[in-house]
Amino acid sequence: LERIASDVFLQKTLALGSSTVRLSGSQWRQMPNFNLNAGTSNIIFTSASFSFWGEANHQFYNLTFEKSGQLLWTVNANTITLKDGGSLSNGAVNNLILSPNRTYSFEANKTFTINQSLIAYSTPCTGFITLNSQTAGNQTTLNLAPGGNYSISGAMIKDIRVTGITSVTADNSFDLGNNTNINFNIPTGNTMY
Repeated sequence: LERIASDVFLQKTLALGSSTVRLSGSQWRQMPNFNLNAGTSNIIFTSASFSFWGEANHQFYNLTFEKSGQLLWTVNANTITLKDGGSLSNGAVNNLILSPNRTYSFEANKTFTINQSLIAYSTPCTGFITLNSQTAGNQTTLNLAPGGNYSISGAMIKDIRVTGITSVTADNSFDLGNNTNINFNIPTGNTMY
């Protein structure tokens, strides 16, 4: 598919069931008159610079972004996988998976909730993950639900505030400033051959 968009006037319903949908166009845009039944579907976005506009009343299942893109407005999903960096606004997800050696920016003064797991893991050979606010000096909030599995390693972090749990540990990571409730374990030297 090239893109999915909904106009303002007509009521529409999209029932995905367990399907896999690949979108190669530049946007997914919805309006409040668009009803979504995501089922256990996988929606895969394959184009660069993809723009995704969500609605607060839409619950997606699995969203995968193969190229860098931006998730605007409210995005709610079971799992979001970002393979090539990108930016996120507010929303809630059970699982957020971020690829190594990429930059992930969250909208300043917004809250992004993660209920079960955050995987932001990078090894010394793959390069650091950068987590930051879209506006330097203004924090964004990552609300991490108690009891979740939050794995952050090999990251450079700036302007991030963690709520929901007392703190999260970022192993082998660097504090670039203006972070709250993140414990940093500074990287140790590695011998590489």
